Amino acid sequence: MPSTRESALQGLKTALDTLATVTLEVKRNVAIPTLVPADGLLIVRDGEPGEPETVLSPVTYSYEHEAEIEALVHSNTLDGDLDTLLALIPGALNADKTLGGVIDILEIRTPEFLDEPVEGADNFKGATVPVTLFYDTTSPL
Repeated sequence: MPSTRESALQGLKTALDTLATVTLEVKRNVAIPTLVPADGLLIVRDGEPGEPETVLSPVTYSYEHEAEIEALVHSNTLDGDLDTLLALIPGALNADKTLGGVIDILEIRTPEFLDEPVEGADNFKGATVPVTLFYDTTSPL
């Protein structure tokens, strides 16, 4: 049985999988590929669970887990294509902010855009979307 942390991260990817098409891929913890599908690529990064708040009796660990979604496009109309891809993310995640009841709630924050060009990757643009997953568990593992 997966931990609450792993279930939360799997739930995040599963929610984004609803956006996947033949030309839009959703992956988890992979290196940025040299080729990005026509409609873009979303990569879920596990991020950091951080230090939990601990409640005693019964022992409960409350996490504000900082995960990330990398949104990447490779096209001739970078700004518009990245904006279109980023606009899809809230719809997928807001449909069920508890990820099937695995977490208490999630919070999407403002994207951070990649400022520097990627060497050898012309017509490439990306952004990182921070997502906070709020959940309680009885184990710090």
